[in-house]
Amino acid sequence: MVETTTPLTESTPVKTSKKCMNILMYFVLLLFIFMSAALGYLYYTGMQFKRMTELQLNRLELQNISQAKMYHLNMMGVRENVHAIQSRLNQVYANKNGMLLFQLNEIISLANQSIVVYNDIVGSIRLLSYAKNMLESNNDAAFVGLKFSVSSDLTKLNNLPLMDKVMLSGKLDGMLSEVSKLHLDKTKPNSTAPFQSQSLNNSKWSRFINDIKNTLFGLISVNSSDKSMSLLPNDEVLLKNVIMVDLLGAKIALMNNDQAGWIYNLTNLKSKLVPNFANYQGINNLEQELLNLLQVDISNHGANIDATLTQLNKLNNSFN
Repeated sequence: MVETTTPLTESTPVKTSKKCMNILMYFVLLLFIFMSAALGYLYYTGMQFKRMTELQLNRLELQNISQAKMYHLNMMGVRENVHAIQSRLNQVYANKNGMLLFQLNEIISLANQSIVVYNDIVGSIRLLSYAKNMLESNNDAAFVGLKFSVSSDLTKLNNLPLMDKVMLSGKLDGMLSEVSKLHLDKTKPNSTAPFQSQSLNNSKWSRFINDIKNTLFGLISVNSSDKSMSLLPNDEVLLKNVIMVDLLGAKIALMNNDQAGWIYNLTNLKSKLVPNFANYQGINNLEQELLNLLQVDISNHGANIDATLTQLNKLNNSFN
């Protein structure tokens, strides 16, 4: 049997190499395809992200534009509100000055009334001090003149010699009580009174007429041209009544700051009191007290707030 041998066309290593190359090419191709797909996916994802980003940017831009418009509108509204508030503040400021001026008119009017009507210097100083405190809290230049005038008048009133009306009135009341203790030095028994009713009619009308006559007669001043002549008991009563009338007149003059009336009544009182009750134990003290009272000035001529009133009138005219 003849053995045949297969001829060697290609070697096994060559086949193996080709096979490896083919596998490698397939792998490279798959890798390329995979990378291409990955790149395509990344590109697609990037495009989607870019589109979404652009959409978001556009949305943000629209929101910014809308917010800018809202901000502009809000700013316009704020400016209008600020303008309205400023106008209100100006009105309030003007009304505040108007209210302040109204209050000052009332307070200064009361201060002037305290001096002119009641001559209450202390009360007027208290009211002007309150007006001064109100003015110090206001910085408006329109009130500068009034501030100066109020301060000037306060200084003037504080420098006046204050008169204690209560003390002076108390001294007059003390004299009144002393007068009730006075008695004439000598009397002559005489049943004839200075005034007696000549009518025996005891009707109510007659008694009424007699009371009026006795009252009017009690106001008559008792004077005697003969200093040595003694007065009668009824004359003592009339004299005391006249003295009491003089004391009452002095008190009325004190309340009205009537210096002439004050001097007149006290002088009349002294002329009736000293000669007729010369031996009374306390007459010297009463006479000295009268002399001291005659030296008191109750007029207070310098008590006024004319400067304040002048400036207040100017201020009122400027606000009208």
